Amino acid sequence: MSEAKLPKPLDGRTTAEEMKFEPTRLSYLSAEAVAKDIAGQLKKTIGSKTAVIVGMPLLADFTNLVSALTTLEGLLQDYRAVPRFGRGMAGMEEGPAAPALEAVPMAAPLSVAAAATQVLGVISLFREDVDYKGVETVVDPLSFEIALASALKANGASRVIIPDLFVVSPDFLVDDGLRQRLEEVHAAKGDAWDAVAPSIRGILDLEAELERAHSRDEEAEVERISAELRALRERMDPVSERLSSVDRRLSELERTLEQRVEGQAMTGLGRLLRAEAILERSASKPDDESDDSVFVHAQVVASGGHQRISRHLFRMLFLGDGLSFLGGVVARWAVLARDGEFHQGGIRHASYFSRFRSPGVGSSFSRPRSLPATRLQE
Repeated sequence: MSEAKLPKPLDGRTTAEEMKFEPTRLSYLSAEAVAKDIAGQLKKTIGSKTAVIVGMPLLADFTNLVSALTTLEGLLQDYRAVPRFGRGMAGMEEGPAAPALEAVPMAAPLSVAAAATQVLGVISLFREDVDYKGVETVVDPLSFEIALASALKANGASRVIIPDLFVVSPDFLVDDGLRQRLEEVHAAKGDAWDAVAPSIRGILDLEAELERAHSRDEEAEVERISAELRALRERMDPVSERLSSVDRRLSELERTLEQRVEGQAMTGLGRLLRAEAILERSASKPDDESDDSVFVHAQVVASGGHQRISRHLFRMLFLGDGLSFLGGVVARWAVLARDGEFHQGGIRHASYFSRFRSPGVGSSFSRPRSLPATRLQE
C-alpha cells in the first residue's frame, strides 16, 4: 500500500504593489489633527484678534516690499535733485544700487518615507510573513492652511487671512504705498529730464552751428563754437551720466517686478501689492473693537507612512487579509507679532492607523484611529 502524500504547505510569502492613497488619506487626517492642536494652543493668544497665516513666501514678500520701497525712495530723491542742481550743472552723488529682491521661495512640501522590511516566520501551516513598505506622502500646503484657518475661526478668531486665497481689491491698496511711490518716481523722472532739456537742446544747437561753420570754413567761428560746446558738455556730462544711471536702476527694478515667480501666474509686483494689502487689511479693526492682529506660521515639514501586509493560513481562513496602513505628519508652528517679534511656537506631530477588512463578500477599511503622539515641544 502506497504511502499517502501530504500536500505541501503554502510558502506563505506575500507581496503587494505600493498603495499610496490610504497612507496619503491618513496623512491628511493627521495634518487636520495637528491644525486643530495648534489652534487649540493659540486659543488664548489669539482670542478674537485677526490671524494672518504666513508662510515663508509671504514673509519674503514683506521683506521684498520694504526693499522695493527703499529703492524707490532713493530713486525719487535722485530724480528730484536734478531740477535743483541740474540747471547749474551740479553733479549728483551716485545713489545706492537697487537692492536685489530676495528670491521667493516656493513652498514645497517635504515628505519622509519611512521604509522598513521585516520578515517574521513560524514553521509549517502557521508560518506568517509580514511585509512593511514605506510610502511617501505629500500634504498640500494650502490644504493645511485651510484646515488651520478653519480651526482658528472655530476657536474665536475674528478674521483669518490665507494669503493664497486673498483677493487684492482696489479698496485695499495703500494710499501712500508701492503703487503711488512708482507713480511719484515716474513723475520725478519726467521733471528731471525736463530740467536738463534746455541744456541738451543747447548742445544740439551748438553742434548744428559748428557744422555750418565748418561748411563755410570760418575758422574763428569754429574755434568759438567748439570752446562753448566743450564748456557746456563739461558742465552737462556729470548730470546726464548720473541721470542715465538712475534710469538704469529704475529699469532694473521694474524688470524684476515684472518677472513671474516660477510655477505661478503672479508677477513680483503682484506679490508685493498683495503683501501690502494684507498688512493694511490686517491692521484695520473690525466694528471699531479693540483688535490687533498676529501672524501665525505653520507648515508641514515631513509626512509619510507605510502599508503592512501580514498573512498566514489561519488568517486567510478566518480573519481575512492582514493589510493595514499608517500615515502621519510633523509640523512646525510659530506666532509672531506684527513687528516680527517671536511669541511662541513648537513642533507637533500626529499619526493615524487603519486596517483593511475583507469579511467574505466585499471589503472595507476600518475606521481610522489616531496613534498616541508625544509633543516634542511645548
